[in-house]
Amino acid sequence: MAIRGLLWLALLFAIAVVLAVVGRFDMGQVLLVYPPYRVDMSLNLFVVGLVVLFILVYALLRIVRNIWRMPQRVAAYRARAGREGARGAA
Repeated sequence: MAIRGLLWLALLFAIAVVLAVVGRFDMGQVLLVYPPYRVDMSLNLFVVGLVVLFILVYALLRIVRNIWRMPQRVAAYRARAGREGARGAA
């Protein structure tokens, strides 16, 4: 278990180094225009924003899916608990 944690930590450090090296070369700009508004941001900020947006949407979809499946999971749990209770009573 400790080796797995060390590997994850090494992977996180490697990702941080890659991001720091790649982030220094900010050659692009992103221009978002929706009249009358105009937003100009760096390409790095835009990419980080897209990644964060993806993570948030993914988490939201997982939460909604879990809430949607909750009645089936509760019914399965009650059926399983009833069977185990019947076995324990015999």
